[in-house]
Amino acid sequence: MTDPDKKIMKVDALHPDHSIIKHAASIIHRGGVVVFPARSMYGLAADAMNPEAVDRIFQIKKRCPAKPLLVLVPPDYDISLVAEEIPEKAAMIMRKFWPGLVTIILAARKSIPERLTAGTGKIGIRVPGNPVASLLAVYSGRPITGTSANISEKDSCFRIDGLPSEILEAVDFVLDAGELEGGKFNQQILAFVQLISGKGGEAAIRELGTGLGKSDFITPLVLGVARDIYGS
Repeated sequence: MTDPDKKIMKVDALHPDHSIIKHAASIIHRGGVVVFPARSMYGLAADAMNPEAVDRIFQIKKRCPAKPLLVLVPPDYDISLVAEEIPEKAAMIMRKFWPGLVTIILAARKSIPERLTAGTGKIGIRVPGNPVASLLAVYSGRPITGTSANISEKDSCFRIDGLPSEILEAVDFVLDAGELEGGKFNQQILAFVQLISGKGGEAAIRELGTGLGKSDFITPLVLGVARDIYGS
């Protein structure tokens, strides 16, 4: 059972109570902002298709408007609703690495809030592997923001008691899964894939850490632009 008046609720990181996640998703549907646990840090989720909700994320984080936000989507989400096209190379990467830590950057549909893409015309998309984040995306039924729950350029939050007070006051609901594994951004097994528009398209992936494996359609890049754009 969920208490509608309770702002912070405990949730099992591996086996979350569906009723709690549904309650969090209902808040997102109403334009609210929810703190949620990801693999190694807490994040801020809002309806990515709601311009006012996206604005709130930027305000809460004090995030530079020139930096776009990536989105999290459910496993069965129709990516064509947010992306102009899905090249075959992108589809191959999705099948190999989703759900997981791979963010794919595609040309965004014109209907996507400009604030979300920061005027780049591109959108970063990920299907999360974390059980709580995945269920939150499923019950939200739409793209949700997947940015970290911190003041921009400051340290990420691995415990709710480490959440900046101004963020805690500004959000509408908090899913507390206890202490997360933490770690620096560039020590995680993480990758960004950028698909550049053009005939047939080109694919490039930047690998950090190990464990993603190799394939003939993946080209490693060193500390690429994607981290600087979507990070923090």
